[in-house]
Amino acid sequence: MDDLGVMVCDLKPMDRVMSLGFSGISSLVAQRSFSQNSANLFASLKQLSTGKRINRGKDDPAGLITSSNLQMVLAQLDAETRAIHRVESIGRTADGALSEVRDLLVEAKGLAVASANEGGLSEGERAANQLQMDSILSSVDRIGRTTTFGGRSLLDGTAEFSAAGAELSIGAVNTGSLGEAMVDGELRRLSDVKSGGALSTVGENGAGAVEVIDAAIGDIAEQRAVIGSFEKQAGESLMNRIAVTIENVSAANSSLVDTDFAQSTSGLIRLQLLELASLKLMLKADEGAGRILDLLG
Repeated sequence: MDDLGVMVCDLKPMDRVMSLGFSGISSLVAQRSFSQNSANLFASLKQLSTGKRINRGKDDPAGLITSSNLQMVLAQLDAETRAIHRVESIGRTADGALSEVRDLLVEAKGLAVASANEGGLSEGERAANQLQMDSILSSVDRIGRTTTFGGRSLLDGTAEFSAAGAELSIGAVNTGSLGEAMVDGELRRLSDVKSGGALSTVGENGAGAVEVIDAAIGDIAEQRAVIGSFEKQAGESLMNRIAVTIENVSAANSSLVDTDFAQSTSGLIRLQLLELASLKLMLKADEGAGRILDLLG
């Protein structure tokens, strides 16, 4: 037995236990350090692999709550954006139909002006113009009746839409509602220009027909202006504001949950060194405890 064995054997029982315990405690401390460093290293690797600083609630409970609230805000803004885009599409569909109606009414005005020239056309020519006028007015009614979006009528007077606080209401497009004007003390509409109507161009009503058609063209222009105002308000101003808000909220959420790769990478190297150091210390402590047991055995 060498000098160390003699020294251990010469110790009192309590001192011998303390000598052996010191080596055991060192091993436990080294094991705990190794376990903790390994857990930290695993968490760091997980952050780098997922790109998220917060992967579970325990990573940052308060940050997780804040991030959840920010994500709800982003979901709401995204829904508002989709709603605005949908209403914009509805507005463009309606505006396209109104543009076609305007072109038809301009053509109808030309016919009415031609028929109003008493010495320019024969009765047969006026009758032919009236047949063409009837066809145009029927097309106006057809466009108003068949223009839809997603199965919903757009030009029947019931179309009302809203998105993110902006509202769009589209009036009715038909010969019974367009072109209200006072002609010879009577309230007339576009429907009165049809064959058999009070302003049929076959008779001496060309001037009155032109007045009503001009009023109808003005009605269409007003409705297109309403749609254009909505597109400007919702499509430009409102969408820009929402886009800025989304950008700011996304940046705030990213700063909370996303991994800082520069910091995490440098921290990973540190944790790898700590894990390696604690592993060597643990092996050193176990080696020391084994030597003492061999000496006692």
